[in-house]
Amino acid sequence: MSREVDYYAVLQVRQGADEANIRAAYRTLAKHYHPDVTRLGTAQALETFHLITQAYETLGDPRRRAQYDAMRKEGTKVGEIMR
Repeated sequence: MSREVDYYAVLQVRQGADEANIRAAYRTLAKHYHPDVTRLGTAQALETFHLITQAYETLGDPRRRAQYDAMRKEGTKVGEIMR
């Protein structure tokens, strides 16, 4: 992913959110945007659901979250390091 993405905005949580809030936000959004239940077109639903999942995988893992926060502080684009 080469564009800048604010995973906190994707999950609609504040930067200091704890793991429980991140997990709850992910579950709520995943239920709403899952391709099998959303009213969005298939392509848009898949893209949105993938982005939500990617945000959760990053913010839900303490090591990846620390890397992500450091990159945001430095202004590095997400796709340049997060692999």
